[in-house]
Amino acid sequence: SCFVKEILRVAPPASRSLGYKATRTFNMKDGLQIKKGQIIVTNVLSAHFWPTEWQRPEEFLPERFDPNSPLF
Repeated sequence: SCFVKEILRVAPPASRSLGYKATRTFNMKDGLQIKKGQIIVTNVLSAHFWPTEWQRPEEFLPERFDPNSPLF
């Protein structure tokens, strides 16, 4: 349900990912270079509050997961 998805967005069971080891050197969109062998950890919690990805990210809005909502 939309309510459960919004709870998981705001309070995920894990706030960061496991570490991943880069198998090759590559560049991120912002120009950051990740070198082969470097360990990468994703901050899941902060990604759920990026204003470029979420409308009104600080608000608890289950309707953002409803395909008929303008927030979808």
